[in-house]
Amino acid sequence: MMFVILIFFLSLLQEKHATMEGMVTQGGIPVSGAQIILQLEQCDCASCSDPDSCQCCPGLTLTLTDGVGHYTISVPPGIYSLRVKLAERQPYRLSNLELKAGDAIRRNFDL
Repeated sequence: MMFVILIFFLSLLQEKHATMEGMVTQGGIPVSGAQIILQLEQCDCASCSDPDSCQCCPGLTLTLTDGVGHYTISVPPGIYSLRVKLAERQPYRLSNLELKAGDAIRRNFDL
C-alpha cells in the first residue's frame, strides 16, 4: 500500500514539471560532461500569486551529460533560455523555449 501511495505522489510531482532529455554529440560521437543549462525567463507556476517574484521556480537549472552523452533535466513550467556548453566549443543557444507542466520533450544537440 505504501508503494502505491509513493507512486501516486511521484506522478503528481512529475505532472507539475516539464522534462527534457536527449543526447549531446560532437560530430555524431556522444559527449560526456557537456552542460545543459536552463535559465528561467518567465515563470508559469500556478501556485505563484506574483510571477515576477515567484519563489517556486529556480532561476537556473543545470545538468551534465553522462558517459554516453545522455541528459535529463526537469523544471517547473515556464519560458526558458537554453544553453548547451562544451569546454572548447561555442555554446548552442535557444531562447523563448516554452515548457509546460507534463511536457516530456526529447531534444538532441550536435556541437
